[in-house]
Amino acid sequence: MEANQSEFNMAFSYLNRLNSLFYYASHHAMELNAHGWFHSVLAIYRELTPYIEDDEMKEKNKKMDEINFMISQNTKKHQQSGTNTIDTKLYREIHDFELFLRMVLKRTGLQMRMESDPSKALQ
Repeated sequence: MEANQSEFNMAFSYLNRLNSLFYYASHHAMELNAHGWFHSVLAIYRELTPYIEDDEMKEKNKKMDEINFMISQNTKKHQQSGTNTIDTKLYREIHDFELFLRMVLKRTGLQMRMESDPSKALQ
């Protein structure tokens, strides 16, 4: 049985959602908000899960646990000192995780190339 076709394509909604999540991730990164940044990256990860290879998922799931522990430690330090800093290693780990997700976007074609004619970008 063939599925019903819709005039409404979810691709725009999906790409808009990804764009919003990357915006929030960038915003939190610039504010050195490790907790917000990491959770924005995790939301992107959930969206991209269908495009991530099984071996990559296993590796990234372990990395998520490590980062989560580091964030807990960073939060404790932040609460004790009252300063808004982020450990360099934690920053690099979240940064690398986000870069991995951006590479997934690129290799799957979800990150569209710029076109001089916008109508060609959607073809």
